[in-house]
Amino acid sequence: MRRERYGVKRFDHPAVGEFELDYESLYHPGDQDQLVIVSSAPPDSPAEAKLRQLARD
Repeated sequence: MRRERYGVKRFDHPAVGEFELDYESLYHPGDQDQLVIVSSAPPDSPAEAKLRQLARD
C-alpha cells in the first residue's frame, strides 16, 4: 500500500470557514503503523489567520 507523505488538506470549520493546510507524515522507521502528522499554514496566509482566530476563541 502506498501512503502519501505530504500534501494539502482542506478543512471546513463551522467558525472560520474553509482553509487549507500543508501536511507531512513522519513514519516511525521501526514501525510503519506509527506516524506523526505535522500540519502548517504558510506565514501571513488566510489559513494562518484562521488558525490564529481559532486559537483565540
